[in-house]
Amino acid sequence: MTDVPLLDDDRLAELTDDLGSDDLALVLAMFLQEAEAEAERLAVGLAEADHMKAGHFLRSGALNLGLIGLSHAARRAEIVPVDERPGAVAQIAGLVAATRHALGPRAVSEVA
Repeated sequence: MTDVPLLDDDRLAELTDDLGSDDLALVLAMFLQEAEAEAERLAVGLAEADHMKAGHFLRSGALNLGLIGLSHAARRAEIVPVDERPGAVAQIAGLVAATRHALGPRAVSEVA
């Protein structure tokens, strides 16, 4: 992946203004929890339609939330040849963790 930043700080600031920091933290935490689950599903291998659906969910959700590094990785996982998917999926899992770390207090650590 080229030099794509993890976060779109302008989008995150916009969401903070719209939702408030507490609600945004919850939304981000919920999305990251779902992203981890989708990455696990992708790692075991899915039928083509399910693979595309999971990749699209990750890509569009991450982009909407200003998580552009994760969005770019999900897009790559959608389009790479089947034999390159394990590496692309591993990158998604790593970026979920890196994104959570980069967000710091902007995302709560656990969702009830």
